[in-house]
Amino acid sequence: MRTYGFGIDGGGTRSRLRVFDWETGEEICRLVGESTNMYSVGTDRAQANAMALLAAAGLPPEAYRGGCIGSAGLGREAERRSWQAFVEERLPRCPVYLCNDGETLLVGSLQDTSGYALIAGTGSLALGRSPSGDVVRAGGLGDMLGDEGSALWIGWQAINRSLRAAEGRDLPTSLLPKLMAHFSLDRAEDFVALMHRRFAKSEIASAAKCVLEDAPADPLAADIAAGAVRELVSLVQSVVRRLPEGTMRLAMSGGVLENSALIRERVQAALAADYPEMRFVVGEGDAVMGACMLAVEHAGKGDAVRPHAP
Repeated sequence: MRTYGFGIDGGGTRSRLRVFDWETGEEICRLVGESTNMYSVGTDRAQANAMALLAAAGLPPEAYRGGCIGSAGLGREAERRSWQAFVEERLPRCPVYLCNDGETLLVGSLQDTSGYALIAGTGSLALGRSPSGDVVRAGGLGDMLGDEGSALWIGWQAINRSLRAAEGRDLPTSLLPKLMAHFSLDRAEDFVALMHRRFAKSEIASAAKCVLEDAPADPLAADIAAGAVRELVSLVQSVVRRLPEGTMRLAMSGGVLENSALIRERVQAALAADYPEMRFVVGEGDAVMGACMLAVEHAGKGDAVRPHAP
């Protein structure tokens, strides 16, 4: 009887499944389903969506030898316990590794189960994974507690500090009119309603491009960009300091790092000064492949072949 493994990369709006042959590592299918992010759709819905995605692959539960689900929050013990009980009930013979989606991205980007990752998109997070499977993280606490150096952080800083600058309480800047045009606002005071009544993370994060475009010439934009670099470097330093045995390769992912050469190059330069042996991998992540690799590692390999691309 042929047996299979699976990896799920769970996002806030959609999730991706890859099923592979356990003995050969060959891809059997890839499917896209609804979100498995419990913070976006709730735990019950996220779990149901994960099982619906597996059901769509058309294989019976007993056909699976190992699996991995990577989604926001699954790196935390309380959330993982809830999911573990749910998964064990539905896939009783299949060991399933549950982890944060940053861990699957790290493994998929580096094609190695050890190393470091820095993610700076709407939010921000750094992760480290040792050869023995120990994982440490820094950041990733959301917009109320952190996300330093992310697009959301940059956009929020731009709005806050350009309003301060208009009162003479910050560095000189020409950002304010540009930000008002970006958000289609008539008056600076309209930012109050924007931030307090209809705050949307993706909308605020979209303003980061205004800052990064003006950073070479605008004093305030330059200072915000420099602050983002410091915060992102600090995230990686925190992880390396607490997990020094990781492979010295860093996966860099997310819109801020992939689309802004200024931020990416300055982060790399600062980290290279501290860690001359560190090597950087930018924008090559396949988190669903990383999930498959983690599924094999978690199941103890046995007769499994490392999953590979078709």
